[in-house]
Amino acid sequence: MSAPRPAVFVDRDGVINQNLPEYVRSWEAFRFLPGAREAVRRLNEAGSTIIAVTHTMWVVAEYAHRAVVMKDGRVALFGTVREVFAQEEKLREAALRPPHIVSLGDSLGHTVLSVEEMVRVTEGG
Repeated sequence: MSAPRPAVFVDRDGVINQNLPEYVRSWEAFRFLPGAREAVRRLNEAGSTIIAVTHTMWVVAEYAHRAVVMKDGRVALFGTVREVFAQEEKLREAALRPPHIVSLGDSLGHTVLSVEEMVRVTEGG
């Protein structure tokens, strides 16, 4: 049996990003605390699992590899971000909405996680 990998748990605004008075609705408004982005990247590269709790789905699309969606204290969805975001109805039942680009891609039959992916899919690349 191998030794368990270390995990880092980040929760709530103010841990890795600035705690702003209003909900962060876009990348332009999101501000990492100095050094936080690099620290999380280095911890992950060193083998640590990063666990982040967020309702901000574009952060999930941008940074996560896997996602767990909770509803009423129970696991409602679990899988890769692409697998989870492909189940929009279940996300909505858990009071979550995927990023707009994900919804657009799903409506076209492709679960994409970014504008760059959408361009590749629609250009046939």
